[in-house]
Amino acid sequence: MENYERKLEMLLGDTYYKILDETDILEKAKLLVDSIFAGVKDKSGEPYVNHLYSVSEGCKSNKTKVIGLLHDVIEDTILNYVDLLILGFSKEIALDVQLLTKTPFVDYTEYINKILNSNNRDVLEVKYQDMLNNSSEERLVNLPEKIQKRLRKKYEIINSIKDKIKELEKDDWY
Repeated sequence: MENYERKLEMLLGDTYYKILDETDILEKAKLLVDSIFAGVKDKSGEPYVNHLYSVSEGCKSNKTKVIGLLHDVIEDTILNYVDLLILGFSKEIALDVQLLTKTPFVDYTEYINKILNSNNRDVLEVKYQDMLNNSSEERLVNLPEKIQKRLRKKYEIINSIKDKIKELEKDDWY
């Protein structure tokens, strides 16, 4: 574990200790994404953390808000599942973030099917909010037309995510 901790300390600086000391899991996630995505811009030139906060704000529970903030941490940074555990996130949250991580050699349809077949309500909620934010006209309008068209096509699957969530919610009532 010492190498992991040293890596995190070097990467996060003083924020590493603030994250370790923070007891509120949502605040812990905010500290992490604010630090690890500092200065990072999205395709339209906006701060990338805006997307993470938008996804989180669309989620219902405190747990899904945390997962929403962290959903791109493994995919888009050098952090991994073990790093999230060392930083004090639960195994369940770290596993959910890992499930939301698209790996480079996995086809997008296969990735979405993995999420759909997981029947993991929290992961589905976060992925739905992620896709909703990524496909919003507010974000798309700032992109070149070719990219807008590609992303609209990519996010057509959003209704499958929504339907799966409804199916799972219906099962909860019976």
